[in-house]
Amino acid sequence: FRDDDEELFSDNHVEYIRRDLEGSDADTRRRGACELVKALTAKFPQHVTTAITGYVASLLQQYSTDPKKFWKAKDAAIYLVMALTIRSKSLVKGATETNDLVNIVDFFNQHIAPEIAAPKGGSHPVVRADALKFLTMFRQQIPKVVVAPLLPALVALLAAEENVVHSYAANCFERLLTVKEGPSVLRYASGDIAPLSQSIYTNLFQAFSVPDSAENEYVMKCVMRVIAFSGADVKPVATICLQQLSVMLLELCKNPRNPTFAHYLFESVASLLKNAGGDAAIMGSFEQLLFPAYQHVLTADVVEFTPYVFQLLAQMIEGYPTGSSLPEAYMAIFPALLTPLMWDRRANVTPLVRLLKAYLSKNPQAIVSGGHLQGVLGVFQKLVSSKAQDHQGFYILNSFVESLALEVWADHLPTIWSILFQRQQASRTPKFSKSLIVFTCALCVKHG
Repeated sequence: FRDDDEELFSDNHVEYIRRDLEGSDADTRRRGACELVKALTAKFPQHVTTAITGYVASLLQQYSTDPKKFWKAKDAAIYLVMALTIRSKSLVKGATETNDLVNIVDFFNQHIAPEIAAPKGGSHPVVRADALKFLTMFRQQIPKVVVAPLLPALVALLAAEENVVHSYAANCFERLLTVKEGPSVLRYASGDIAPLSQSIYTNLFQAFSVPDSAENEYVMKCVMRVIAFSGADVKPVATICLQQLSVMLLELCKNPRNPTFAHYLFESVASLLKNAGGDAAIMGSFEQLLFPAYQHVLTADVVEFTPYVFQLLAQMIEGYPTGSSLPEAYMAIFPALLTPLMWDRRANVTPLVRLLKAYLSKNPQAIVSGGHLQGVLGVFQKLVSSKAQDHQGFYILNSFVESLALEVWADHLPTIWSILFQRQQASRTPKFSKSLIVFTCALCVKHG
């Protein structure tokens, strides 16, 4: 629109928008109508606001006469308000820049909150999903004092029978927990959801039983966020949660289909280990629940999941006190970790190095007595010969310095120095040189 085209805007535009919103291909036409509103608003804000707000009021009035019959009217009204208001948005923060043409909080209180708080069957699923999307999009602008009373209703919607509702509810709840007041302070604290924790977990896991939601990534991401957000408060329900997750994990291993869902599932397990794994009794039950899945992944060579399993194993070993003997189940896995095939897959290298470091730091005696030292040094040699992965080899070598007595591996030092200096002379890089200096300094400081 040119600056001198103001006369182009007329009531006819509202008619075009109405036709788009009420067309047969609802999604395509709704998006088109909203894009038209955004474009017109950027150039003629006052004209568009006057015309569109009048049309929105008409749609809302129509909806109020018979919500079941005219639910499409409110669906269109909510989308129009969002199109009229949002100037820019991001995945992290939702709406980041808005017009002052509509009072968001007033509209939320009058037309959005009642849909979220409505009893079961009291709101059309699409309108309820629209309301949840509105809250998700404007979560930064709607204050906590307004949203907090709706949290119980929002938690109840996590168990809604309709996929669209519990998916939007899970996404909304998860996004609310990430809202910050300032650069680092979260708006909501774990105490805000603690009274609802049992209902939250019950409803989230119930959603997975709904047809077509067995691998719902929005619900699983919400599970992950709630566990991480709860911190130590998750301990009372940690074992129950892991029972559900371990069953899902075993089922997922049979047919990995949704990598995003799988990622959030493993992240959920990792969060449980972080928040509740320090308790010895809980850790014992965790091992009983998780090792069958680990063994299935490693024996069946489920390539997609082996990096996750290595990271979780490392996390579990790191939770043990230094010097304590690891259960036999951990050491039974160790020889397989030195198999060359494992290290040929690039995705395995970083988690495997972390796992080897965990073994070396927590139970070095078992590695030495089991005759595995030569195999670990073979892994070091393979990694340090690669420009892309040489720093990973130094991580293993530095763990030798930190965890092993010098006399245990002193006989190997001449070979180690030879490997390092040959690489330094033949194809040194700044990264390799710095890593070599760090190793040399660590060795000197530790052993003179």
